[in-house]
Amino acid sequence: MLSAIEWLFDASALSATDFNTAKEPVSVEGKITGITDSLIGNMPANQQKQIKPYVTKEALRFRRTMLQPGAGSTARLEVRDPAVEDEKAEKTWVPNPTGIQQALKALFPESIRIHAMQDASDDVGKQTKSNTIGKLIADIIEPVRKEHESELQDALARIATKLSADGEQRTVKLKEFDTGATASLKDLFPGLQIKLDVPLPEIPDLFKNGTVRVFEFQGDITSSRTFEAVGHGAQRCIQMALVRYLSEKKAEPTDTRRTLLLIE
Repeated sequence: MLSAIEWLFDASALSATDFNTAKEPVSVEGKITGITDSLIGNMPANQQKQIKPYVTKEALRFRRTMLQPGAGSTARLEVRDPAVEDEKAEKTWVPNPTGIQQALKALFPESIRIHAMQDASDDVGKQTKSNTIGKLIADIIEPVRKEHESELQDALARIATKLSADGEQRTVKLKEFDTGATASLKDLFPGLQIKLDVPLPEIPDLFKNGTVRVFEFQGDITSSRTFEAVGHGAQRCIQMALVRYLSEKKAEPTDTRRTLLLIE
């Protein structure tokens, strides 16, 4: 069910195993209610023009269909025309009206899918774009970066002067390598110079290795472990706590963007 909802709003490639039978298409139909005039009025003018003809009684029906396994781009998006009363009429569904995809995205932003806990360690212990910790860190990275970007840039700049190939305060060991390697090359190819360059990460890269560490307090003793080092029960609880935190954070009045959470 969640996969169907996710695919309805954001088509992806379907494989043969996604089809009940290869002779019949996959088709998912949805109905969005509560599309008031004020809501439409908040959309860009061109999107208002595309979506208004298909909204009746503050509701919009649409469906996505794929005839056979293939790329997500082969999925067909159709909108129910309320002017046609006969459900079985040929013109009941209008195929892919211009701009309707963008209008739908304005009503429903890209969804966040949190899959079943098949591997809690992978879902929380390692950050990727699709797992719980990855979505959580991606969600908090912007305000953190804005708050600390200046000081992080200054710190990286100071390190770069010591490690980069053209750094003004290049470390002694790197200078020794530059001199020795260039001397070895001189007899083979005069006029070239070798320097070992140590590239520094961009600020977003600093957050990509973010993960969860678990601290346990027993009297005056505090222990710190990686997520993988705690028991499965604790892993499940931590994962669900992160999912809860993510949903509560998205529900805050200060967050003006709507988010669709699909939690399995």
